[in-house]
Amino acid sequence: MTSSRLSIRSLVLPVVFTIANALAQSGLTITGTILSGGRTGTVTSVAISPDGATLVSGSWDNTIKVWRLSDGSLLRTLTGPDAVWSVAISPDGGTLVSGSDDNTIKVWRLSDGALLRTLTGHTSYVSTVAVSRDGGTLVSGSGDNTIKVWRLSDGALLRTLTGHTNWLHSVAISPDGGTLVSGSYQEIKVWRLSDGALLRTLTGHTYGAFSVAISPDGETLASGSPDNTIKVSRLSDGSLLRTLTGHTSDVSSVAVSRDGGTLVSGSWDNTIKVWRMSDGALLRTLTGHTGAVESVAISPDGGTIVSGGSDASIIRWTVVPPFGTGTAVRESEGAFPSNAVLDQSYPNPFNPQTTIRFGVATSGPARLAVFNTHGQLVRALIDGQVPAGYHEVVWDGRDMLGRPVASGLYLYQLTTDNEAVVRKMTLIR
Repeated sequence: MTSSRLSIRSLVLPVVFTIANALAQSGLTITGTILSGGRTGTVTSVAISPDGATLVSGSWDNTIKVWRLSDGSLLRTLTGPDAVWSVAISPDGGTLVSGSDDNTIKVWRLSDGALLRTLTGHTSYVSTVAVSRDGGTLVSGSGDNTIKVWRLSDGALLRTLTGHTNWLHSVAISPDGGTLVSGSYQEIKVWRLSDGALLRTLTGHTYGAFSVAISPDGETLASGSPDNTIKVSRLSDGSLLRTLTGHTSDVSSVAVSRDGGTLVSGSWDNTIKVWRMSDGALLRTLTGHTGAVESVAISPDGGTIVSGGSDASIIRWTVVPPFGTGTAVRESEGAFPSNAVLDQSYPNPFNPQTTIRFGVATSGPARLAVFNTHGQLVRALIDGQVPAGYHEVVWDGRDMLGRPVASGLYLYQLTTDNEAVVRKMTLIR
């Protein structure tokens, strides 16, 4: 493990240029452009607004910068009294939250950068912040080893969670708002958000976790660690699904695409890696940073990755085709999955239709069907002989008689001779 997180580099990159990812794998192209803006410290955190229009970055140069994501133009700079550790944007895109070295949390109006309120209570730097999907709850983690839960609308402190024995690196809230995950240098803890009850402690990493992220369906937890690995676990019970290896230094940041099919990681080995969530296959390694990669984010449409590093740079990576459009995570021609693969449908939630990508290891009978939460068949999308490889099918939200189905949660299941895989999706009329 390195200690580069404690050093601030002062490289300024005032020009924009393009870095092409050199790995040759058919179907996916990723190119990077460095954003100029006069940063003089480590870019500790990046966040993208829910509509994909705005990028926010926090830095140890005591600033927050707001950018137009489409062209990388700088819209405004917000200044504070101390280094910024973490930024997050509310689901409605109206509010920006930042955690700082001065032990405070600041709440800003994103549209014009007006400071709305400052929250105090932590006794050390605020290293991580997250906002619940309904926009009602703010969670912060600190170097004082505590987690605080706040009401975002007025900044009222709801509760303080204790139990970590080392400083907090990362917090994440499940999409349904029921579960909070926190990562520290020693362990990962899973809490019930409504009352702060500790549900379980995960200790699979050698050195705890620098970053945690929850998949959009709320079923899977990804964690990046100083032990150079990423672990993918089942959120409901903490069971380990797989361990991803390939980074040669601390994994500082992880993010999951909105369709749930792709995981992106940043590391102190100066690289970003792109993985397929369903089986952990490494799709790409991106190089361009000259220092440790501290933070990564994926745009809602899957077309952009943003990374920030200790080299004071931000790189906007363009993904063609975007994650979640099927071909973006397709294996090279002639390759087949080693077992049955069922990706998260995209978009999800959806209206009026969604695309389901799946793969089978060998040619043979397969069935892809949609069920309601009572286990009743809604529609069989595929039922017959399927060739080995990857395939896509679109569900238009209709039942087997062609009638539109109601809004709600649906299950879709891929069944072969030897395997059955189930996922969830939500239709919103």
